[in-house]
Amino acid sequence: MNKNNKNKEILEVVKKTLKETVEKMCNQSPSFVEIQRTIRESFETIRESFQKNLKPFNNEFQTLPDHIKEDLIILGEHGWYMDLWMDIPSVGALASAFKNDDEHKADTILINYFENRISDIEESLVINFPNRSHLIQSAFNAHKKEEYNLSIPLLLSQTDGICKELINQYFFLKRNNKPRTALYVEQMVTDAIMVFFLSPLTQTLPISASEPERPEGFTALNRHTVLHGESLDYGTKTNSLKAISLINYIAQILKPDLI
Repeated sequence: MNKNNKNKEILEVVKKTLKETVEKMCNQSPSFVEIQRTIRESFETIRESFQKNLKPFNNEFQTLPDHIKEDLIILGEHGWYMDLWMDIPSVGALASAFKNDDEHKADTILINYFENRISDIEESLVINFPNRSHLIQSAFNAHKKEEYNLSIPLLLSQTDGICKELINQYFFLKRNNKPRTALYVEQMVTDAIMVFFLSPLTQTLPISASEPERPEGFTALNRHTVLHGESLDYGTKTNSLKAISLINYIAQILKPDLI
């Protein structure tokens, strides 16, 4: 057997093993953190030996969790972003509720979830972004005081700042009608698991929709309408928690050592 055929055979075995690992994990209801860690460990064991084959390997792996990527995008379409401590079945159930027009049920679950996570999220952000700690604390203090008109703009601006700090791309800016964060994701051809977690960053979602992209009667939380004074009724508890879910997602997903 020549070297190329041998490498191809080994690569197929590795891909099969990883697929089986992920499918088994999904059946055990792990959190996204646990999936991320397990797959990263698997990648590291083969990275040096198969560096030349990583691109086709990643491209095939990317197709495995398509239904999960779709669930993450559905959450984003309704203004929410996953927390890496959530588990796969929970995210799937939330996405199903949104798809079945049971938005009230999904919103209630997510409101309760992020209310219970507020202290941990704030602490993590303050520790990992000390240069922004005073602004982050001000945003969370405003939320706790139910001053949502103040918490939301500050959370959105710091989300943009954290994104720029970590990947040198602003979260809310676009190029050629595509989110600039999508350009970052496209460059990560050797890290399919990150592409998987970053899938919401490849889409134009309500939070970042431009004026032409916002349909008539648009009422969702949107950075432009908030910061440019177009929206006058954005200051709700639900919207503030959505903004918290977004800044938490951006920080977690772009700074893996934060978890």
